[in-house]
Amino acid sequence: MIEIKTSRKDLFSNYLLWLNPILGLSDTERRILSSFITLHHAYKHYHDKEVLNSLLFSEETKKDLAKRLKINNSIFSKAFQSLESKGIIQPIRKV
Repeated sequence: MIEIKTSRKDLFSNYLLWLNPILGLSDTERRILSSFITLHHAYKHYHDKEVLNSLLFSEETKKDLAKRLKINNSIFSKAFQSLESKGIIQPIRKV
């Protein structure tokens, strides 16, 4: 068993770094996905999953994450769309 020390803040980023040979993500995609996983984990006990999904994938949340990650909004949008097209991020769509 290998012990890897990481901070709670970097846990998902490091996890995705290990999985990246399988996932094939760009650095930007990995950073964005890590941020969404971190947010989802922080609010995983939220009772209404549909509301949680709406909050996580709202335009306001996306803009805030882009700002925190220091990624241009258009680059963030393209990377997010790439994650969706790869089937890695699948926001629940209301029918």
